[in-house]
Amino acid sequence: MVIFAAALAVIWVISKLEIIVVPVLLALILSALLVPVVDWLDLRRVPRGAAVSLVLLGGFAILGGILAFVISQFIVGLPDLVKQVERSIDSSRRWLIEGPAHLRREQIDNAGNAAIEALRNNQAKLTSGAISTAATITELLTGAVLVLFTLIFFLYGGRNIWQYVVKIVPVPARDRVLEAGRAGYSSLIGYVRATFLVALTDAIGVGTGLAIMGCRSRCRWPRWCSWVPSSRCWVR
Repeated sequence: MVIFAAALAVIWVISKLEIIVVPVLLALILSALLVPVVDWLDLRRVPRGAAVSLVLLGGFAILGGILAFVISQFIVGLPDLVKQVERSIDSSRRWLIEGPAHLRREQIDNAGNAAIEALRNNQAKLTSGAISTAATITELLTGAVLVLFTLIFFLYGGRNIWQYVVKIVPVPARDRVLEAGRAGYSSLIGYVRATFLVALTDAIGVGTGLAIMGCRSRCRWPRWCSWVPSSRCWVR
């Protein structure tokens, strides 16, 4: 019962400090992916600060290259996408007119006009929704800055930070907690590395398969969507 109450208390605190807890957890996961590279450079006598800077700059360069490629491919495939949407709308209209519904063209036009009128009548709600969206974007930008700030500290002195945190634990259990934290972080590194390799394999496999089948306009997206584990199910 005490453990259950403590778990509820932790969940409540996390929910209240979500703007801080989530960026810290994301920074921890990213550090598990990048800290092996920083350690490798550190062993080659590269200063720790310079190693962190090189790894972050390299990561930003790779991420920027991926985003630039995805955006360029989206722009190239946008005309085909517009044509597909237009064909889908036309086929849907024909099905409503010639299919089991047997609707008249005037009824479909009236339904479209009613939808437009409903949007006009709810401009206030749409405006408030836009304001809330802007607030959400601001929170996301704040979270991104916190992730970057925390990630720098984790990469530069994560071990020292953990040793300092462990000092709040009673002395008899301090060594066990210290080793448990190190073992848990090593497991996290292995998990992130395995997820990265699986995502890379999925991206290459799905993109190659679609390219072989001739889906040129679609093979651009799975390669990059497959990098996100939750997106792999959608791609498949």
